[in-house]
Amino acid sequence: MVFFLTYNMNNRYYNNREILKCINNMVEREPDLRFNQILYILGISISDPEFFPDGRPTGNMVGKDLFNEESKKTLERINLLK
Repeated sequence: MVFFLTYNMNNRYYNNREILKCINNMVEREPDLRFNQILYILGISISDPEFFPDGRPTGNMVGKDLFNEESKKTLERINLLK
C-alpha cells in the first residue's frame, strides 16, 4: 500500500509539472493573453451553460468545480486540445 501511495504521488508531481510546462509554453507563445484566458484555452478551466429552473438557457456560463480532479485527468484534457 505504501508503494502505491508513493507511486501515485510521484505521478501527480510529474503531471503537475507537465501542466505547468503547458501553461508556461502558452504564456511565452501568447504574451498578450490574460491568465484566465490561458487556463480556459488549455482546458484547465471549464464552464457549462447555465439554465433557468424551467430548463431554458440563461445565456451565461458557469464554471465547473474541478477541485477533486486528479492532475492526470487535467493533463489528458490539455493534450486533447493541442
